Amino acid sequence: MKLEKEVKFAGTSGLRAEISLRNSGLHVIGNDEQECSVKLEMESITSLKEGDDISEYVEIVYDEADNLLRLQQTEKQLPVMLKNLKVTLTVPTASEISGKNVNGGIKTENIVSDQDYLLTNGGVKSVACSGRLEIRNTNGGIKVLDHKGDLVLEQKNGGISVLDSNGKMSLVNNNGGVKLNHCQGELSLMHKNGGIKVMNAGFSKAEVQSVNSGIYYEFEEIASGEFKFINSHGKISLIIPKELEYNIRARTRRGKVMIGLDKSYEQSGDGEKEFTLLNGSGSVNIDVESQTGSILLMDELHVDADVEGKMSRKVEILLKEKIIPALETLTAENAPKIQKQINKMGEKLSKINIDIPEIEGRIKEVLNNISETINLTLEENSEDIEKYKDVAINKVNKTMENISDFVAKKKNDVESELSKQAGNLKKDKAEEVMERSKLKILELLEQGKITPQEAEKLLQALSGSKE
Repeated sequence: MKLEKEVKFAGTSGLRAEISLRNSGLHVIGNDEQECSVKLEMESITSLKEGDDISEYVEIVYDEADNLLRLQQTEKQLPVMLKNLKVTLTVPTASEISGKNVNGGIKTENIVSDQDYLLTNGGVKSVACSGRLEIRNTNGGIKVLDHKGDLVLEQKNGGISVLDSNGKMSLVNNNGGVKLNHCQGELSLMHKNGGIKVMNAGFSKAEVQSVNSGIYYEFEEIASGEFKFINSHGKISLIIPKELEYNIRARTRRGKVMIGLDKSYEQSGDGEKEFTLLNGSGSVNIDVESQTGSILLMDELHVDADVEGKMSRKVEILLKEKIIPALETLTAENAPKIQKQINKMGEKLSKINIDIPEIEGRIKEVLNNISETINLTLEENSEDIEKYKDVAINKVNKTMENISDFVAKKKNDVESELSKQAGNLKKDKAEEVMERSKLKILELLEQGKITPQEAEKLLQALSGSKE
């Protein structure tokens, strides 16, 4: 049984709403009407007692003089028969919202003033809002779509996803992935555990710091900017367009710097682990620093026939030209010597960096398994050393085949996804052009520059071209 109650009042633009809930869902909706409403919904396994009212569990107080709404749950506990309390607040778009929720999520849409939310154990979703949006969250995801204005997002345990945002963005995340796509403005991101992926980035300024996760960042073509990427124990992958006029400084202590840009570079520093690259005026300053992880600089995501070659050049030498020959010479007499050689090469194998984003982690995992497989326990096999040797060599060969199969499959998956994305972008662009054309025709009709009959013919022609 579903129970509902709605309270309406005449709030106006500039309304301030203060909300405090627990074990409930909150949905905030901005509209263009100068009217407010609070709708309560709840599920009940039985009918309420006579005289009982679901509004007794939520207090709604509106101060007309101050244009202030206070909405909070009362101390009265929900009986067992009532569950899934949902509160829907409809207010003018220019309303300031401050909300707290424990054990429940918040969705907000079409609000154009400042919003501030504090949550524990619940997710947040914001759609088509503007103004300053501040969210502090523990144990739940944050998703922001189509936002204009400042974003301040603090997350302890959960992912952060932002799509189509324009403004200053300050993100802090302890445990969870961060995904940003088609965002502009300025970015500050402090991160500890979980992957970072920034795609189609139009930021003019960005500082990204991570402790234990990879950083993947795709630049768009921008005229100038200041960028800093710092990582302690993870890889930094930057996709940099050829047309970008950059000044790159990349340095690492114990990792590698791999450069796929068509520009010469200078090396300096201890062990020559500092790299400098200049393209054009160098108006886009990019500073990259890694402690133990590698740095990868590319002008595009390389998905080509050489993917298998990149892998085999680094791995095949150790597997087929060193580890297998060492196993083939294995005897009971030279076992201790071979044991040391195999262990040493296994350690080296596990430290190889594969220059392919999103494939490296999987290959490293398999390589570590190889290292464990060939870590000989000769005391248990000394009586039948030839049989053990054949088994070990077969395992190494089989694992090599598995790696090749995985890389080939991953390559096809990535190519398919890129092709799909390209198709979607083309479709979206066509629809965007179609919509602009329709609006232009209607605008000409409204201005009296074309007749209704001419407008109808033009619209029909557009529809025909689409088909």
